[in-house]
Amino acid sequence: MQRRTADLEAVQAARKLYFQRLAEAQALYPNSQGYQDHHLVPVYLGGSKSGVTYRIPTAYHKLLTREFRKAWSYDKRPPEPAELRDILLNLYSQYPIPQLIGVEP
Repeated sequence: MQRRTADLEAVQAARKLYFQRLAEAQALYPNSQGYQDHHLVPVYLGGSKSGVTYRIPTAYHKLLTREFRKAWSYDKRPPEPAELRDILLNLYSQYPIPQLIGVEP
């Protein structure tokens, strides 16, 4: 029961963070309407073009892409597996994918 409570609290915190980040994205990119498919592992970081994607709001996609570029720019070499893991864990803990936390965008 204690673990279930902790898991529920973590999901609720991630949902709250998602909606905060979404509002931030919409303020930064007010003309970005609709949705885009986001690769869970970005192609430029070694993800497959046919890899897992999630449909997310365009403004949120732009914000998430900006943060990925800050973490690992396009002109760098491909990340090592441990570097990629760290990038993904860090960014998705700060910018949750809505479907993975039970939110339909």
